[in-house]
Amino acid sequence: MAPDRSIENIFKEIQALEKEGNINLLILEVVKHYNNLRPYRPELMERVAFYLDNSILSPETIRALKSLPLVDLQNFFLSDKLNSFHITSPAPSCGRIYFPIIATRGQIYEIRIQKKRIKGFLPLKLELLDQVGAPVYSLLQDLLSWNLFWDPGQFSFQILDTFGREDSTVSGQSMALPLALALYSIETKKDLPPNLSATAAIKRDGSVEPVEGLKEKLATLRRERHFIDTVFVSKRQEINFAIRDLKIVKVDNLKDTINIAFPGPVDPSVFPAGIDVDVEISKINEQYDSYLIDTCLGNALRLTRYLEARDCPLSREERAKTLFVCYWRRGSCHCHKGQVELTKRNLDKANALYNKYKGIIRPHTYLNMKISHGVHLKDIFRYKEAEDLHKAIISEAENITGVDEEQAKNLSSLSQLYLAQRRFQEAVELQKKAISLFRKSERYRNHNYLALIYTRNSDFPMAARAFKQTLNLLVQADSDTHKKGLPFYHLYFSEYLYKSGMNQKRGVKQRLQELHEIADRYPDITWYVPALIHKFSGCAFLSEEEENKGLKTLEKVMQFFDSQFDAMHRLLGVTVRADRALYLLETFQIDEAADDIRSIRDSLSAQKDIKQFFNKEIMKIRDYLRFKYIKENQIQGMKKMLTIVKNKIPY
Repeated sequence: MAPDRSIENIFKEIQALEKEGNINLLILEVVKHYNNLRPYRPELMERVAFYLDNSILSPETIRALKSLPLVDLQNFFLSDKLNSFHITSPAPSCGRIYFPIIATRGQIYEIRIQKKRIKGFLPLKLELLDQVGAPVYSLLQDLLSWNLFWDPGQFSFQILDTFGREDSTVSGQSMALPLALALYSIETKKDLPPNLSATAAIKRDGSVEPVEGLKEKLATLRRERHFIDTVFVSKRQEINFAIRDLKIVKVDNLKDTINIAFPGPVDPSVFPAGIDVDVEISKINEQYDSYLIDTCLGNALRLTRYLEARDCPLSREERAKTLFVCYWRRGSCHCHKGQVELTKRNLDKANALYNKYKGIIRPHTYLNMKISHGVHLKDIFRYKEAEDLHKAIISEAENITGVDEEQAKNLSSLSQLYLAQRRFQEAVELQKKAISLFRKSERYRNHNYLALIYTRNSDFPMAARAFKQTLNLLVQADSDTHKKGLPFYHLYFSEYLYKSGMNQKRGVKQRLQELHEIADRYPDITWYVPALIHKFSGCAFLSEEEENKGLKTLEKVMQFFDSQFDAMHRLLGVTVRADRALYLLETFQIDEAADDIRSIRDSLSAQKDIKQFFNKEIMKIRDYLRFKYIKENQIQGMKKMLTIVKNKIPY
């Protein structure tokens, strides 16, 4: 006789609990439905035996198992295991802590942090670590009364499930406070008591903020980790329930939490004494390149104060070189944040240092920093300021000998600015001038840029010639240059193949097939270049009426950009969503298109300068989304607006 359908459902539910790692709840459900689960008893009791040997079981779970018929426990060889089972708790450990999350019923994960740089650390995890580490280090500086520089790049952490497997899908602000405790533990070499847990968000100023789903989280924590009896939550968290045998400690800020969790002073000997200026400058530059803007700004300010202090042991010349970089980085960081006056103030100080110490601060360093700032101004759509700066660099470089490479970089950057403004002819002329100044081994990059300009201007024959020149130079280059340059060639050539295929009648099938073959060379989307190659491949699939392949490819690309946190990646993600939304509108999949359009609005509103540049489009999106049902004339308006957004993004 087939088992009752409802019992099949209970069995499936028990299987789901096992996948989630809710082992105590699993066993409690087995005991609860034991009489009805006869067909599944051998399999279930085998699993129970395994968890008696390998899991953290609570006293309640053990009591429940002992309530089963003794003869059955003996038949399944569980009686002796239960009688000899000891309720245990883990020992105190450094850099490890359990915390609850909300899933179907709630789950328990463990953070393990280590002081070790690893490649491929996910950007969103790096962003969370950076946000959490800033107040931890601020607190440590106050406790030790000396300079400490927060560097998230020297750490990594794992989120492990009940079975010790890493789960990269777990995200959210509720793990911020437990991560802060784990970081403080590993940095001070103080063990975390195993009875402590936490669930709360943290701001960069150290304030502890509420999270959602607290009741479910704490109930799961108490059931699945019986040894945890104290949990930290925000002072502003609303609590209208009680969890038996669990003490909820409300904290206002990180300092309060640390004082309770880690009583006693910090041992100064675990932190390095003194400051290695070269190392800190290198980290500041790395943080800027990684878009850790607040951390870069804070460390540059801290290093500035050290260098300007009377008791700084460095010579005036050594200080000048480092201060120059600090002021430039501070100015660039303020620029990212849309703080115009602070940007100007810091960059003026850097310029003054260069003029005062021209023999000390190399002109190459000076010009490269200015060029870099001009590129950033372009990236946040402050086009007039960027153009004025690049033109000023042209005039300034004419009076400096031996800076041909910097002049070439500047002309190339100005060319890319004109491309962003769709000033194609000026962009072509400047890129050709840049090519004439670069060494032959460096010219492949600029022929690639030249090909992109022709592609964006729909001059496909000239684009093909420039791409041929790029490939010839890469073939002649050394292996490192070839390896570094080939992905960018493939990226721009993919755009050419797609756009020429959409605009020319002959050879369309061949072009798109070549595009898909390039995408196949980059199966893993780990950075923006393969992401954009797959974007063009996905759009090509849609044009070939392979909707399933096209939408699946674009979704994969969107997952990558959604996992990033800097402004440029958000804008690149906007171009993908715009392409997908245009297709969805064309095929009258209106609700799906509206979701993409909402995300586009949010991404365009994330940074002050970008929001101002796209203000008209953001307002139009708000107008369109006010209506529950989209009319035919509104669809046409939305398509026009999305095309404008795409054309205004220069990447």
